[in-house]
Amino acid sequence: MNKKILLLCFLLLSATAYAQVNINSLPATITQDFNSLATSGTSNPWSDNTTLTGWYSTRTEYRASDGSSTAGALYSFGTGTASDRALGSIASGTTGSIFFGIRLKNNTTQTITSLQITYTGEQWRNGGRTDDDSLHFSYQIGATVSSLTSGTWTTDDDLSFVGPIKASTANALDGNASANRTTKNKTLNVSIGPSQEIMLRWTDFNSVQRQRA
Repeated sequence: MNKKILLLCFLLLSATAYAQVNINSLPATITQDFNSLATSGTSNPWSDNTTLTGWYSTRTEYRASDGSSTAGALYSFGTGTASDRALGSIASGTTGSIFFGIRLKNNTTQTITSLQITYTGEQWRNGGRTDDDSLHFSYQIGATVSSLTSGTWTTDDDLSFVGPIKASTANALDGNASANRTTKNKTLNVSIGPSQEIMLRWTDFNSVQRQRA
């Protein structure tokens, strides 16, 4: 019998507090809608595992925007100051690549063999390019996985988010509109033993002249 965990995230496509979301029983469902993120401000503090429980980023601050901002940063995207938010990013020469993800720990006595991941990616800005720009998905399993940039990562392009809008004129987009959203869903075959952790990571690589969120 497969032991499963179902992860449902609604993200743009989600410091040194080393902690994680504990999986205490199986099957388990973990959800995140990002609606606790700030709705305004350009220098909101980001603290790993505190701003959003179990979520990590390589940035220490984040901005709130409706997609009109072009600054490289980690973002809370949404319409005006509406509470419906999405976690995302714009990588730039100033920020370099931006990483964010969720850290999970198997706190049961069983091995997790199946991880179903479903999320909706929302595009809030088109940076004026006609080529693909993506949030790249990868994951790492280990005894302790607290870094988004070290260790060996397994990529899975099926869970990467590619912005659906590719236009030569840069502009803000409504990420809540159906044309600007894509739902991703896949079951990963994994082996996460008791007390082991898995980090699910999205990477926004810095690309010249790309500002697509």
